[in-house]
Amino acid sequence: MLLFTFYLYRPDGSSIAFESFELIDDARAMVQARKVLFEHPSAVQVEIWSGERQVGVVEQLQPGPMSLGSRADNCPTGPALSG
Repeated sequence: MLLFTFYLYRPDGSSIAFESFELIDDARAMVQARKVLFEHPSAVQVEIWSGERQVGVVEQLQPGPMSLGSRADNCPTGPALSG
């Protein structure tokens, strides 16, 4: 298992929180990043780090003319992916 740290950012670029999880690989960390971002409505971005290595960045989906659902529909644990 690898330790991943998720840093959450507001629209103004200030960091509001961080969370750490032990996960099996980078792909699982990217999925977890979407969940973490969904759980923090004031955050617009999350950076994923494993030690000194940046794994990736996930940004909040911006609603627009092509948006088809609520925020819950866009979450990997929301209605769109449930049973």
